[in-house]
Amino acid sequence: MDPNQLEREIDEYKKKIKQIRERKRVELAKIRREEIRRRKKEEDRRKVLLGVGLIEAMRHGRITENQVFQLINESITRRNDREFLGLPVGESNVEVEP
Repeated sequence: MDPNQLEREIDEYKKKIKQIRERKRVELAKIRREEIRRRKKEEDRRKVLLGVGLIEAMRHGRITENQVFQLINESITRRNDREFLGLPVGESNVEVEP
């Protein structure tokens, strides 16, 4: 076999390997993005369901509105979230957003 031909074949294989690696890298990035999206969706659903549970417990008298307010007031620290929920916004209970 001609040494130049062998060199060309090696270069072709290297090129193919590089292309395969790049495809795998892209596929892995896509899988990671989908997993992050799935986890975020599950987390959002969990939050909504917990909120519904709190509202229902309050509606049926198992927990008072004041207890719910205290829990939320202690837990919610982002300024825009506190404003949205009508919670007091002060220096001691607000997280500064980046």
